[in-house]
Amino acid sequence: SNSSPPLRRRAIPKQARATATVDKILDAGGTALSERGLQGFNTNLVAELAGVNVATLYHYFPDKNAVLLALFERDDLRRVTAISKALAELGTTPDLRAYLAELLSALVSFRLDHPEAIPLRRACRAVPELIEAEEASNRQMAYQIAVALRNRYPSLSAARARVAGEVITRMSATVLDFAAEQPRTAK
Repeated sequence: SNSSPPLRRRAIPKQARATATVDKILDAGGTALSERGLQGFNTNLVAELAGVNVATLYHYFPDKNAVLLALFERDDLRRVTAISKALAELGTTPDLRAYLAELLSALVSFRLDHPEAIPLRRACRAVPELIEAEEASNRQMAYQIAVALRNRYPSLSAARARVAGEVITRMSATVLDFAAEQPRTAK
């Protein structure tokens, strides 16, 4: 089929004030998601929490799924940036066990320190636009892991590194989702 993908954003902010408005909308979207969950998430609530008219929200986002997608993309950029930095160190780290423990701890903390991350992860399993975006992100992450593994273990074949990257990506997401869903205990 030759149909174009659905429009994710109606307007891309070009001026600082417009960028600040979009940031306020996304911050409010994160708050709405963390406080009300996916079922209570809607554009009227997000606009109210952002202190903007709902028409302003619709100027930038055609619907609530577009807001969710932008939240995912913002969260994913933070995550990918942190993981990419860590993966660059994989090839040279002397203590692999400590490296992996620190990486896992940082990933769990990242999810727990961003209240919208857990309901956003749930949305990634329920909203088609987010399922698709997460799959694309996972493919990219699996590729980066495969490259890092080949840098650390040059004798590893490209095919095995690719499979390992895919398995590590899927298993990590599952373990992190499980860990993030557990009740927090006081330290």
